[in-house]
Amino acid sequence: MNSEEILKHLNSFPYDPKEYWVVAGAAMVLHGLREETADIDLGCSIGMADQLEAQGFLYRRSNDKRRHFRYDEHIEVFEEWLFDAVESIRGYPVISLKGLIKMKEELGREKDMRDIERIEAFLKARKTEDRSKEKMFANQRILFIGGSPCSGKSTLAEMISRDYGAYYYKVDDFLEEFTGKAAESESSICRKVLSMTPEEIWMRDPAIQCEEEFLIYDEIAPLVFEKLKQIDADFIVTEAAAYTPNVMKRLEEKEYISIIPSPDFQISHYKDRDWVRFVLEGCSDRDKAFENWMQRDILFAKQVRRECEETGIPCIVNDGSETVDELYDIVRELFHLK
Repeated sequence: MNSEEILKHLNSFPYDPKEYWVVAGAAMVLHGLREETADIDLGCSIGMADQLEAQGFLYRRSNDKRRHFRYDEHIEVFEEWLFDAVESIRGYPVISLKGLIKMKEELGREKDMRDIERIEAFLKARKTEDRSKEKMFANQRILFIGGSPCSGKSTLAEMISRDYGAYYYKVDDFLEEFTGKAAESESSICRKVLSMTPEEIWMRDPAIQCEEEFLIYDEIAPLVFEKLKQIDADFIVTEAAAYTPNVMKRLEEKEYISIIPSPDFQISHYKDRDWVRFVLEGCSDRDKAFENWMQRDILFAKQVRRECEETGIPCIVNDGSETVDELYDIVRELFHLK
């Protein structure tokens, strides 16, 4: 199963994410080190293992007496199987890459040794990429505004550009170009979406649409940053839903905030946008398609907020109770703009 399928299973897994974490092959996939895995292995707390046992799930014990459960045909759960730390990917707990190396070293199989080589190469490449990006933006001040669609990001970015002379890089202006380039890969999620009809896109479960949206932004992130690299300006403000907390982890130091709308604010403002009907053209039930779209973005906003809270990123909720000027003052204060 690929990352989209893994996330779908985790979304329906009825246990507290604070009590389990993704390990082994599924963790490799979610870290972007592998395209797919056969199943999902999870580590879990003693408390969750007790809960599974009380619910009647069969288990066997390893040599060190820890319990190993077969939850269903896709998921296996291992009591207290953890090395190093856990980090959040798409709002789900996943063992760190260093932890994966330690885990693979303990397993010691030939395929685990190959995986260790792959992880170490990935870490080396990412370190080089991080250094490159630090150098790339070393002489520029860049204000990143992420969040969810229809939250007021572009309005606030335009105000910063107007009042402080910052170059405004609006990622949405290049979104078609970025998704097209990303779609050149056969395994690309962008390629899959671009081949779908409006009916196939919007009549699906909103949770699947939401998971897919995060994967798309992960996929186009290198293109977004490459375009940013080409801007010849000392001071830049840039905004996009594509600047998710997970994407922004790629930058070591950054000035970054998120803005999300309340559900009521989001829906009311989407209805005012003339282009919405063109996006849904071709859907057999436009009202249902619009409802699915709104639910997708509500789920997206919730996940962005959760990831912001986990990492200490400022997240503003725009529910319409503040004026644009009041929101602008909050944003200016967060960015230390006088």
